[in-house]
Amino acid sequence: MNGSTPRTPHRKAGAADAPSATLGALAGAALQFPGALPIAGADAARATASYTTNRMLTEQIRSAHALGELARSQSNLISEFAQASLPFGPFRDAVVNFARVEAAMADTIIGAANRFGREFGHIAFAFR
Repeated sequence: MNGSTPRTPHRKAGAADAPSATLGALAGAALQFPGALPIAGADAARATASYTTNRMLTEQIRSAHALGELARSQSNLISEFAQASLPFGPFRDAVVNFARVEAAMADTIIGAANRFGREFGHIAFAFR
């Protein structure tokens, strides 16, 4: 690499190779935040923990549903393609069976997301 140090992901293309002073200032501010929580009060700390936990669970369930829906739509497309384009035979049967397995996996993912969402949804309120 012609003797220069490699660029890190936080720098723009063509940036100087000197460390960024802004990044150091942000790191210092991030370290001061947890120390400021006792000043804000116990209620504020519990509200922050409750909000963060609630967001984490919501995003996890949303991601699991999106993954399940993606797998389900892909399995439908594979099945439709195989039935419309492939000739009868063992290869077509294998592709259709793969699509069925993928659809079952998608239903399992969505079912697990629903079950764990109902089972652990109360955790967000444990900090109140």
